[in-house]
Amino acid sequence: MRKATCSVCGSEQPSGEMFALDGKPICAPCAEKLPAETKAAGEKLQLGRIMDPTICSVCATDHGDTQLPLIGGKPVCDSCAPGLYHRPFPLWLKAGLAVLLLLLGWSLWRSRHYFAAERHMVRGERAMDRHDYTRAANEFQQALLILPDTQKAALLGAKARFMAGDPDGAVRFFSQRSHWDHADALYKEVNGMFKSSVNAVRKARRAVTLDGQGQYDEAARLMTEAAKEYPQALNLAIASQVFNSRAAFYRKDYDASLAFAQAALDKSPGDPNLNASVAAALACKYALTGDAKFRDQAEQMLAKAQTLAQASPDDRAAFEDYSVRIRYRLQSREVLDKDEYDRRFPPKGAKR
Repeated sequence: MRKATCSVCGSEQPSGEMFALDGKPICAPCAEKLPAETKAAGEKLQLGRIMDPTICSVCATDHGDTQLPLIGGKPVCDSCAPGLYHRPFPLWLKAGLAVLLLLLGWSLWRSRHYFAAERHMVRGERAMDRHDYTRAANEFQQALLILPDTQKAALLGAKARFMAGDPDGAVRFFSQRSHWDHADALYKEVNGMFKSSVNAVRKARRAVTLDGQGQYDEAARLMTEAAKEYPQALNLAIASQVFNSRAAFYRKDYDASLAFAQAALDKSPGDPNLNASVAAALACKYALTGDAKFRDQAEQMLAKAQTLAQASPDDRAAFEDYSVRIRYRLQSREVLDKDEYDRRFPPKGAKR
């Protein structure tokens, strides 16, 4: 036990029973007089208990001059220290924890559908970042099957279909929801894509009509505008090149016709009809120049188109129709369009 001398009355007492006044020890009797004196003087009392580091704060055992280690700022002997570190939780606290865990488990079980939907959303957004729009649309559709009223899933699914060049698929996502938050930034973005695609498709349909009427330059212009308004639609981009190639053919600009046909083929190398278009343009170049390299290239492209056309009955029928005109062009070095060729060489059974 340590002792200290009172700074007021000079008495010596155990330090653990004394107080500290501005850092100086003061005994209990003197400390009891202080409140009245300080109140009369208008001063503020700064009084605190002195801690004796040789007396255990738990069991109050006096360890003489041995200073005990501090735990939580208080001296604790070796016998009492383990009890502080290994204090058992009270039963009420254990019971409360068990109830909380049960409630947590029940909440997680009730929310399992939300977790599944969120998993599909995360997968879909990652697929969007990889530009795998088909996979993304499928993931967003799975999320909608779980939570049908999720606006974000419907909008992202529509966006993925738009980016994949599938406006019809985008409309199917739109149709799954009747009410929209028009202030949502994603809604404004996707709705803008919808309007652009509608305008593009309208122009593309008009271009097809004009092309059928022989207005090839105007049809090519409209199809080019449609492709620019909806750049994600690969079919419009290819159609733009095809229509421009046909317009150049009727202008007898065979260099431009070949360039446009090749540009279309670059976008879809496995299409037999596009391979045949390049062959037809090369045949025009051969008919005009007599350069054998154009003839050889045309024959190679025509052979490739024939091979690719075997995968589909429609493609095989189309090949049988256009291949005879291309071969005639290579043999005669005379460029005839379909109408003129059919007039000269009507199909079997056709009336003149």
